[in-house]
Amino acid sequence: MTREIEGGKESVEANLPLVAGCQEPIAEWKIPNMRGIMSARTKPLKVVEPKVVEKNVTSQKFELPAPKVLLKMIACR
Repeated sequence: MTREIEGGKESVEANLPLVAGCQEPIAEWKIPNMRGIMSARTKPLKVVEPKVVEKNVTSQKFELPAPKVLLKMIACR
């Protein structure tokens, strides 16, 4: 991946599978025009089979968070 930083660009490498996130506005939304929508209907759809990968992460412990405490509102006069 490459990202822009002050004074240049920074490249980062990682092994796959990888989950990456970013903040908005990373790019502006592009709304397709009607001609593009209509022409997409006639193009062939390429179906790609999923790849089986070995599991690299294990879960050692899982706990539910503590339940929320009910609050009482007391009005003072």
